[in-house]
Amino acid sequence: MGKKRIYIDGVKIKANASKHKAMSYDHLVKKIPSCKNELELLFTELKSSIEGLENLSDEVMERLINREAEEVHNVLRKNHQKALEIRERQTFNIDLKKTEEENEVNYNELNAKSDILKNIGQEKYDETVETLNNIAFVKKRVERMEDAKAELESKWKRENGDKKIPEKKQINFTDSDSCIMVTKHHGVQQCYNNFALVDDKAHIILGTHTSNNSSDQLGLIPTIENTEDLYGSLEGFKLGADAGFFSASNILYAQGKGIDYYASYPEANSKYAKDKFKYDNSTDTYTCPERYVLTMQKQLNEGKIQQYSNEKACASCPNSSACTKAKDGIRRIERDMKNDRIREKAKEKANSEEGREILRQRKSIPEPVWGNIQTQDGLTQMHYRGLENASLEFRLHSAIHNIRKIIKVYFFSRSYQEFIHSSEWNYQQSG
Repeated sequence: MGKKRIYIDGVKIKANASKHKAMSYDHLVKKIPSCKNELELLFTELKSSIEGLENLSDEVMERLINREAEEVHNVLRKNHQKALEIRERQTFNIDLKKTEEENEVNYNELNAKSDILKNIGQEKYDETVETLNNIAFVKKRVERMEDAKAELESKWKRENGDKKIPEKKQINFTDSDSCIMVTKHHGVQQCYNNFALVDDKAHIILGTHTSNNSSDQLGLIPTIENTEDLYGSLEGFKLGADAGFFSASNILYAQGKGIDYYASYPEANSKYAKDKFKYDNSTDTYTCPERYVLTMQKQLNEGKIQQYSNEKACASCPNSSACTKAKDGIRRIERDMKNDRIREKAKEKANSEEGREILRQRKSIPEPVWGNIQTQDGLTQMHYRGLENASLEFRLHSAIHNIRKIIKVYFFSRSYQEFIHSSEWNYQQSG
């Protein structure tokens, strides 16, 4: 592979689920009691209309209503599906006439399956049918939300222990493993985040990883692990990545694997962001954009974090209000004594001549791979649901991509060309 240079990139591909079928944890917590109250009101409304069943206990009455609501809901749904089928046939056959019977609800079937409807007067019949249908609909909705809430809580506890579930943490009712993500070209979508490690010579995919987390930072380590399972050790390889993969944990992991890791780094737009304050290791000080020197004033978290400031400078600085939102007007810089140094060294490495040369290709190597998979294989949306199935689907597309590339490389290889020319010459001589 020459210089043994590889690149990692990720792409968010739409899941086989609608973003409109998702609900946040906070909304679930509030919506379930609300729907249960709505269900209770429907029960109360229906009980007041029923005649001849007053002697039944509340428990027996509730079971009866639930059972018959389900029956009514199924009959109405079947009738609706039948009407859709007729409309579809009429779309392709304009001479087909619809009879009145085909368009009406089968009340005989409803009455045969419902003891409640037999005891309802004609003036309240349609209203009772609608109420029973609504009870079945709301009940199913409550059950679905309760199942989703329990699944979300179970997954969160498994992955995060006893940490509090964020209010905006979402679950999708169609594909609960997928997640809301911001895509590059299609805005906010329900997605899976797919990663691939690509070599710079033949653009072969060496390893993959599919995640339901929108963070690219968390995709580097499992992608390398998958690559080593398939390919072997990546020690001695030069690995290029964009700013989404820049983190101290990724840098340390790559170093531990003997990988020469180069990553672009994010830069804040603000003139007074932390990365605009220059740290001097020899004096253990920061110099702010206005050239004031900040010295260490406090240690936090058992010395793992050090806080730097310059109270006098901030008091006299005309740009203090643009630099800090602190009530006392003092800008404080907190330095992670372990990870900040790792990140600073990685930035120096990225800015070196070799680093700039490697990172120039971080888009031109992996991004055409995504283009080929999406245009030639049609992977613009996942077909399978669930993280495990989505991962297998992406690996299958990666394998197809590799087969296509290997065949192309072989057709242009010297050995293949020599074989072709030799065969042609032998054929001409034999003729």
